[in-house]
Amino acid sequence: MAYLQSHRSVEASKAALGARDRAYARVAADGSITLECVDGWRATTDGGAGRDLEVFVDPATTGEYRVEVGDDPARLRVVGDEVSGSASFDVDAVGVRGFRFVKITPRGRGAVGVDAVFAPRGSTAGDASTAALIRQVARRRDA
Repeated sequence: MAYLQSHRSVEASKAALGARDRAYARVAADGSITLECVDGWRATTDGGAGRDLEVFVDPATTGEYRVEVGDDPARLRVVGDEVSGSASFDVDAVGVRGFRFVKITPRGRGAVGVDAVFAPRGSTAGDASTAALIRQVARRRDA
């Protein structure tokens, strides 16, 4: 099950869904993309200094970007502000213990090519067999 809503600020937005495959969602410099965990699933942290979130981007064309997480898309916490290239994040470091949403926003004039977003741990009342973030809402940065 996947939900996708795209705007002009994101091209090929479905490419950000699923595993790494070198197919990229292109987020324009004035755009952003927000991914939501599958219904009923919430990414959780390790409670320590380990990686809780990984973002994979196109190394050849991606400029700096910001990564935010949270349970409410209107109230996200920044986990990385001037990120370059693919990166892992310790979400515990910003006081977040779990999240349903991940937002990626270009910083500056360059676009961001998002390949995949992965959270290795999670919990759900139902099937917890996947940590893929498959629901996506693409929005303009200033929306």
